[in-house]
Amino acid sequence: MSRHRNRERAERDTEEVSQGYEGARLAYELAEWARKRREDPGLSQAAVAARAGMTRPALPVLEAGGTLPTVPLLRRLAQALDAEFDLGRSR
Repeated sequence: MSRHRNRERAERDTEEVSQGYEGARLAYELAEWARKRREDPGLSQAAVAARAGMTRPALPVLEAGGTLPTVPLLRRLAQALDAEFDLGRSR
């Protein structure tokens, strides 16, 4: 393999690792937010999962940072937690 290919591969691998860390960071931050929003008013995981149209086992996984939820799930979760959903986009 040429040096150029090695460098390209290393750059691609570095970018993939960075994206992986960013995904993990977002999952953790969303997990903390969801857990706090649920616990502060004393809501159970079962109640929030039902309100959000999730299975009961899926919410603890999300609250542990084990998954990065989709945008539709984030919308439903925010509604279930009486929170606003905003992606922070400029208008």
